[in-house]
Order: sequence, then C-alpha cells, then structure tokens
Amino acid sequence: MATFIIDPAERALLARHGLDRFEALWEAGAVAVESPNMTRGGTSQVGVLELGTGADRRRYYLKRQRNFNCRTPRHWRRGIPLAEREWLGIRALAQIQIPTLDAVAFGRNRRPGDDRALLLTRALDDHLDLETWLAQTPAREPRERFAAAAGALLGQLHAAGWRHGCLYPKHLFVARDAFLRDGAASHDPAPLRLIDLEKCKRTWSRWGGLRDLDTLFRHCPALDPGLRAALLDAYSARRGLGLERAALARRIARSKG
Repeated sequence: MATFIIDPAERALLARHGLDRFEALWEAGAVAVESPNMTRGGTSQVGVLELGTGADRRRYYLKRQRNFNCRTPRHWRRGIPLAEREWLGIRALAQIQIPTLDAVAFGRNRRPGDDRALLLTRALDDHLDLETWLAQTPAREPRERFAAAAGALLGQLHAAGWRHGCLYPKHLFVARDAFLRDGAASHDPAPLRLIDLEKCKRTWSRWGGLRDLDTLFRHCPALDPGLRAALLDAYSARRGLGLERAALARRIARSKG
C-alpha cells in the first residue's frame, strides 16, 4: 500500500527535478547530516536536499525511514512510522495555528516486512534553535519579549489539548531577527516554531501539557528565573488559569513525576 502527498505549491519544483514520485524521492541524493538511527528494529536518517539555482535555490530536509515504527493505541499491531506521526502532528498543529515545519512531501510505501516512510520539509534557514538564539542575543529586552511569546505559544498549544512531548531547547526555533525591536517580533510570519513532532500527542488532562514546560526549563539553563517568570505569566494568561506564578511552578515541578 502506497501513499504520496505533495504540497501543491512545491509540486512543480519537485517535478522539474524528477522528484514528484515516492521512489524518486526515496533515492534522492540528499547529504546526510547525521549517522543513521538503527533503533526500533529499523533505520532512520536525515539528509539535506538542495534544489534550484541562484536566487531560486532552496534547501530541504529529507527524513527517510525503513521499519522505524512506534505503536500507538490506534496502531497497536503493526505500528506507525515516526515520520508519519510527525507529519500528522504538523497537520494537526496547523489546524490550531501553531507554527511548525513546512511539510513539502510525505510518503509511505508498506509491503510485508518492508515499511518505508519519508518526510520532506523546508529548511528553517532563517531560524535558530533556542539555545543558539539566546547565546547570540544577550540583550535583556529581546529575551523578555521572546519569553512572553513562547509562553503564549505554549499556552495556546496546551489550551487546544495538545502537548509537544519532548520539548528540548533544540525543538523550539526562533527567527534570527525575532524580538529585536519592541512591536516588531520578526519579518518572519512565524517567529517561533516547534519542530520534531514525533512524540506530539493529544492530552485530555488540564495539566497534561505542563511536562513540556518542565522539560524546557530543566534543559535550558539560559532561561534564568526572570525569563521563566515572564514565560509563565504569559502562559497562564493565554490559558486563563487564574493561578499565581508560584502555584503554577509547583504544578510544573510535580508534572515530571
């Protein structure tokens, strides 16, 4: 059984390079950016694919997986490729206006003993991961504006009944020019983006998303107490929690248990 879906806005470019079919994209000469992940009884590898020339040159990330599946309540028997789970997460968060990766193509070709999936996304060349952005942005005011925006974004995510599931600093991307001037978040329409949605899932508990905040705070020491306070205030306001900051912080601390 085969599935192959392309963003209509990108179809012509892929077709010009002969990459508008699953097998062609599977065999594309992407440059590996990491060693293959050999866990889960299969393989997963990500590579960079550059198409076009000059001003029309574009960069993409191509994730290709073979028998790299996880089981979910809905897919408890054969599992679902993590690339497909990420693609579904991108689509779901788009429905609630949460910026993520721009998915260009998704495909799955499943045969007995051979379950292949691929996901092609646009490279976020105008963004930096959170730790890098903080290191390059020492000024206090842009950092505080970022914290407020991040709190509102995560509040929106959790209020809609979703959680990221693995929110390390490398999974929160910030536009390079974001928050540098008051009243101008960025020239990019999405100054903040969540990436790596393989573990993104629905949460039915009012507090189910708090583990995202716990993970982010524990793994990003550059978010000092003042920035965390600004983030929590914006988060609480976006969700309408009506909690004092200290009470919310205590709930976050308990969420990792």
